[in-house]
Amino acid sequence: RLWKTIETRIDKAGVPCELYTESDLVLRTIRDQLGPEITKIVVDSEPAYERVTAFLSVVAPRSAPPVVLYERPTPLFHAYRVEPQITELLQREVPLKSGGALVIDQTEALVAIDVNSGRSRSAKDAETNAYSTNCEAIDEIARQLRLRDLGGVVVLDLIDMRLQKQRREIRDRL
Repeated sequence: RLWKTIETRIDKAGVPCELYTESDLVLRTIRDQLGPEITKIVVDSEPAYERVTAFLSVVAPRSAPPVVLYERPTPLFHAYRVEPQITELLQREVPLKSGGALVIDQTEALVAIDVNSGRSRSAKDAETNAYSTNCEAIDEIARQLRLRDLGGVVVLDLIDMRLQKQRREIRDRL
Protein backbone atom coordinates (compact mmCIF):
# COMPACT_ATOMS: atom_id res chain seq x y z
CA ARG A 1 0.00 0.00 0.00
CA LEU A 2 2.84 2.39 0.88
CA TRP A 3 4.61 1.69 -2.41
CA LYS A 4 1.42 2.40 -4.37
CA THR A 5 1.05 5.73 -2.57
CA ILE A 6 4.64 6.64 -3.45
CA GLU A 7 4.10 5.65 -7.10
CA THR A 8 1.00 7.85 -7.24
CA ARG A 9 2.98 10.79 -5.85
CA ILE A 10 5.70 10.23 -8.46
CA ASP A 11 3.13 10.46 -11.25
CA LYS A 12 1.33 13.52 -9.87
CA ALA A 13 4.06 15.60 -8.23
CA GLY A 14 6.32 18.13 -9.81
CA VAL A 15 10.07 18.06 -9.47
CA PRO A 16 11.58 18.37 -6.89
CA CYS A 17 9.17 16.92 -4.35
CA GLU A 18 9.14 14.84 -1.23
CA LEU A 19 7.87 11.35 -1.98
CA TYR A 20 7.99 9.87 1.50
CA THR A 21 8.64 10.96 5.06
CA GLU A 22 9.27 8.43 7.81
CA SER A 23 6.73 8.42 10.63
CA ASP A 24 7.55 10.23 13.86
CA LEU A 25 9.18 8.38 16.77
CA VAL A 26 5.90 7.51 18.48
CA LEU A 27 4.38 5.92 15.38
CA ARG A 28 7.63 4.16 14.41
CA THR A 29 7.85 2.67 17.89
CA ILE A 30 4.28 1.43 17.73
CA ARG A 31 4.80 0.08 14.21
CA ASP A 32 7.95 -1.80 15.26
CA GLN A 33 6.80 -3.07 18.65
CA LEU A 34 3.07 -3.70 18.25
CA GLY A 35 2.20 -7.32 18.92
CA PRO A 36 -0.31 -9.47 20.77
CA GLU A 37 1.53 -8.94 24.07
CA ILE A 38 0.78 -5.19 23.99
CA THR A 39 -2.45 -4.73 25.96
CA LYS A 40 -2.66 -0.93 25.94
CA ILE A 41 -0.82 2.12 24.67
CA VAL A 42 -0.44 5.10 27.00
CA VAL A 43 0.41 8.56 25.65
CA ASP A 44 0.68 11.84 27.52
CA SER A 45 -0.28 14.42 24.90
CA GLU A 46 -3.47 15.07 22.98
CA PRO A 47 -1.71 15.39 19.58
CA ALA A 48 0.10 12.07 20.12
CA TYR A 49 -3.18 10.47 21.17
CA GLU A 50 -4.83 11.64 17.94
CA ARG A 51 -1.92 10.45 15.75
CA VAL A 52 -1.78 7.04 17.45
CA THR A 53 -5.52 6.38 17.25
CA ALA A 54 -5.58 7.44 13.57
CA PHE A 55 -2.55 5.25 12.81
CA LEU A 56 -4.01 2.20 14.57
CA SER A 57 -7.36 2.62 12.83
CA VAL A 58 -5.51 2.09 9.54
CA VAL A 59 -2.86 -0.44 10.56
CA ALA A 60 -4.83 -2.64 12.97
CA PRO A 61 -8.49 -1.57 13.00
CA ARG A 62 -9.80 -4.74 14.68
CA SER A 63 -6.87 -5.90 16.77
CA ALA A 64 -5.43 -2.63 18.08
CA PRO A 65 -5.06 -2.30 21.85
CA PRO A 66 -6.84 0.59 23.54
CA VAL A 67 -5.05 3.94 23.52
CA VAL A 68 -5.13 5.80 26.84
CA LEU A 69 -4.47 9.51 27.26
CA TYR A 70 -2.41 9.92 30.45
CA GLU A 71 -3.41 13.13 32.26
CA ARG A 72 -2.11 12.75 35.82
CA PRO A 73 0.32 15.25 37.41
CA THR A 74 3.05 12.60 37.92
CA PRO A 75 5.16 12.38 34.74
CA LEU A 76 4.37 9.32 32.64
CA PHE A 77 7.94 7.97 32.76
CA HIS A 78 7.93 8.13 36.57
CA ALA A 79 4.51 6.53 36.91
CA TYR A 80 5.49 3.57 34.72
CA ARG A 81 9.12 3.36 35.95
CA VAL A 82 10.53 3.85 32.45
CA GLU A 83 13.73 5.65 33.49
CA PRO A 84 15.04 2.81 35.70
CA GLN A 85 14.36 0.40 32.83
CA ILE A 86 16.36 2.59 30.44
CA THR A 87 19.18 2.67 32.99
CA GLU A 88 19.08 -1.14 33.12
CA LEU A 89 19.46 -1.27 29.33
CA LEU A 90 22.73 0.61 29.59
CA GLN A 91 24.22 -1.82 32.10
CA ARG A 92 26.86 -4.31 30.99
CA GLU A 93 25.59 -6.98 33.37
CA VAL A 94 21.99 -8.19 33.23
CA PRO A 95 20.83 -10.23 36.24
CA LEU A 96 18.76 -13.36 35.66
CA LYS A 97 15.93 -14.33 38.00
CA SER A 98 17.70 -17.57 38.92
CA GLY A 99 20.72 -15.68 40.25
CA GLY A 100 22.87 -15.98 37.14
CA ALA A 101 23.75 -13.08 34.86
CA LEU A 102 24.43 -12.09 31.29
CA VAL A 103 27.50 -10.01 30.54
CA ILE A 104 27.05 -8.06 27.30
CA ASP A 105 30.05 -6.52 25.55
CA GLN A 106 29.58 -4.63 22.30
CA THR A 107 32.51 -3.84 20.02
CA GLU A 108 32.82 -2.57 16.44
CA ALA A 109 33.18 -6.13 15.19
CA LEU A 110 30.68 -8.10 17.25
CA VAL A 111 28.48 -8.44 20.29
CA ALA A 112 29.70 -10.96 22.88
CA ILE A 113 27.31 -12.28 25.50
CA ASP A 114 28.60 -14.44 28.33
CA VAL A 115 26.24 -16.45 30.53
CA ASN A 116 27.31 -16.85 34.14
CA SER A 117 25.47 -19.15 36.51
CA GLY A 118 26.52 -17.02 39.49
CA ARG A 119 24.78 -18.25 42.58
CA SER A 120 22.13 -20.00 40.49
CA ARG A 121 21.68 -23.46 41.97
CA SER A 122 18.09 -24.24 41.07
CA ALA A 123 18.85 -27.95 40.63
CA LYS A 124 20.88 -30.49 42.56
CA ASP A 125 23.10 -31.56 39.68
CA ALA A 126 25.30 -29.23 37.64
CA GLU A 127 24.02 -30.44 34.25
CA THR A 128 20.37 -29.67 35.06
CA ASN A 129 21.40 -26.34 36.54
CA ALA A 130 23.38 -25.45 33.40
CA TYR A 131 20.43 -26.37 31.19
CA SER A 132 17.87 -24.36 33.18
CA THR A 133 20.19 -21.34 33.41
CA ASN A 134 20.88 -21.50 29.66
CA CYS A 135 17.12 -21.70 28.93
CA GLU A 136 16.49 -18.60 31.02
CA ALA A 137 19.52 -16.88 29.47
CA ILE A 138 18.39 -17.55 25.88
CA ASP A 139 15.02 -15.93 26.54
CA GLU A 140 16.68 -12.90 28.13
CA ILE A 141 19.31 -12.68 25.36
CA ALA A 142 16.58 -12.49 22.72
CA ARG A 143 14.87 -9.76 24.75
CA GLN A 144 18.09 -7.79 25.23
CA LEU A 145 19.01 -8.00 21.54
CA ARG A 146 15.63 -6.50 20.62
CA LEU A 147 15.64 -3.84 23.35
CA ARG A 148 19.21 -2.73 22.68
CA ASP A 149 18.76 -3.02 18.90
CA LEU A 150 21.86 -5.21 18.64
CA GLY A 151 22.66 -7.22 15.53
CA GLY A 152 25.46 -8.30 13.26
CA VAL A 153 27.80 -10.94 14.59
CA VAL A 154 26.56 -12.07 18.00
CA VAL A 155 28.70 -14.55 19.94
CA LEU A 156 27.10 -16.41 22.84
CA ASP A 157 29.17 -18.11 25.52
CA LEU A 158 26.62 -20.33 27.25
CA ILE A 159 27.28 -22.61 30.19
CA ASP A 160 28.78 -25.89 28.95
CA MET A 161 26.41 -28.84 28.76
CA ARG A 162 27.38 -32.46 28.09
CA LEU A 163 24.04 -33.83 26.88
CA GLN A 164 23.56 -33.47 23.12
CA LYS A 165 19.76 -33.48 23.53
CA GLN A 166 19.88 -30.44 25.81
CA ARG A 167 22.28 -28.66 23.44
CA ARG A 168 19.82 -29.16 20.57
CA GLU A 169 16.94 -27.90 22.72
CA ILE A 170 18.90 -24.75 23.57
CA ARG A 171 19.80 -24.21 19.90
CA ASP A 172 16.16 -24.68 18.87
CA ARG A 173 15.00 -22.31 21.60
CA LEU A 174 17.32 -19.65 20.25
